Amino acid sequence: METFGFASEPTGVVRSGPYGIFASGAGPYPGKVTMTGAKLFVYKAGAWIEVVSGESSDIGIFVATD
Repeated sequence: METFGFASEPTGVVRSGPYGIFASGAGPYPGKVTMTGAKLFVYKAGAWIEVVSGESSDIGIFVATD
């Protein structure tokens, strides 16, 4: 689901997002995404963390940057 606003600015220029991935049940919910020509970040513990190889250990709020 596309969401709005940032708790803090991610590194780089945001190309897409933020997208909030949420669940009603207990996780974690790992997953993988492919986004050509962009870096993917997830917001965790007050900071934007790069999602290496497109693999996230859980759901959350994501953005793609240059």
